[in-house]
Amino acid sequence: GTLMAVKNLFFNTPARRKFLRAESTEYRYILAMMNRFTLAYPEIAFTLVHETNTVFDLKPTDLQTRIGQVLGRRTADNLIPVRDENTLAPISGFVGNFDCLRRSRNEQYLFINRRYVNDRTLGYAIASAFGERIPVGHYPLYVLFLDIDPERVDVNVHPTKNEVKFADPKMLYDLVRGAIKRALQTDSIVPQLQRYTPGGSAENTPRFQTSLQQEILDFHQTRIDSSQPETPISAATPSPASTPTGSMTSPATARREPEPSAPTAMVWQLQNKYVLAQIKSGLVVIDQHAAHERILYEKAKASFTRTAAASQQLLFPQTIDLTPQDYIYVQEILPLLEKLGFLIKCFGGRTVVMEGVPVGLRVGAEEKILLELLEEYKENIESEVDIQERVAKSWACRSAIMTGDKLSTEAMTALIDQLFATQNPYFCPHGRPTIITLSTEELDKRFERR
Repeated sequence: GTLMAVKNLFFNTPARRKFLRAESTEYRYILAMMNRFTLAYPEIAFTLVHETNTVFDLKPTDLQTRIGQVLGRRTADNLIPVRDENTLAPISGFVGNFDCLRRSRNEQYLFINRRYVNDRTLGYAIASAFGERIPVGHYPLYVLFLDIDPERVDVNVHPTKNEVKFADPKMLYDLVRGAIKRALQTDSIVPQLQRYTPGGSAENTPRFQTSLQQEILDFHQTRIDSSQPETPISAATPSPASTPTGSMTSPATARREPEPSAPTAMVWQLQNKYVLAQIKSGLVVIDQHAAHERILYEKAKASFTRTAAASQQLLFPQTIDLTPQDYIYVQEILPLLEKLGFLIKCFGGRTVVMEGVPVGLRVGAEEKILLELLEEYKENIESEVDIQERVAKSWACRSAIMTGDKLSTEAMTALIDQLFATQNPYFCPHGRPTIITLSTEELDKRFERR
């Protein structure tokens, strides 16, 4: 039964007031601190009220339920229990499986004798237990408790007491690493992947709605005028019974006689990864994912200068439950999301409803892409990077057609057309090349025809 009140905080130190951040930023700091308290003591009830809104009202419960209350139900459903009853430092808690990987370390909670600490050595021990199974730029989620003899840990290293020193750091490293490895071995943490079957059914064959308005061009000599009407590329995969709406070719295109030097059929797909096209000088090879990334990136950057982008209404709006912190982030990033084409309503507390998504977004990936954009924003909110730039890159990468997506001839032609209409068609937003060429002259040399 503790009631805490803070009043006249800057009465004697008014100069400190100017160093306060924005109200939303300070509120995030409070939420982060409360998350540590609530996770450290799941058997205690906590209530947080912000202005007139009750952010959370948590009843005493077990640790796994408390993790779900604080970090989300989806997180609680993907936890692996950890327990090691050794004599030096008994270890207990949970680590997240591969569905809980994060783009930052913000959801890594380590408690020494119920005190939250940030220790690099133990953090590295946990990460090394996962080995190379974690992709670069991703981090495991965990809530772990270590009970150590107070005589063997120094908590007075830093004024905030978030950093500690151990009497036996090497032994503790081995204990933590071993406990995590054993926990991972008892749980199937490798996600099941759907293998692509060549010549598969319509379920894994994306359809694209497009108009053929250009012949395949030699990109060394000609660029498509970016002022021409642009045809959207959609990565949605309809059901076998559904058919694309509208004609795949416009009447003007249907009447056009293809030139012998550039027939529209002269495009191919290699291993559902690369698009090959015949051009006047030889052959062009395009990375379909990198090329679509470039197209979507420039569209996203352009949309940030407009009021709003085109959006398609969802037949069944999706309700998404967020953590209190993520709910704040969504409110902050909402203007950017609306310009991309998302239609989202915030209903207070921690619930949002997604009523519309950008045109062409992959069916079934709406919530996942939204949460990944949120992770990108959270990862960079405290840095000096251009948030719009990072969001645009993240959006392009996660929304682009993927390796393994089978494309129709019309889809490949539209991809080439729109790629050449971008400002920089030769590289994806991350700097990887999108195009390589193989000239007829080089082929002649390889076959010793010259």
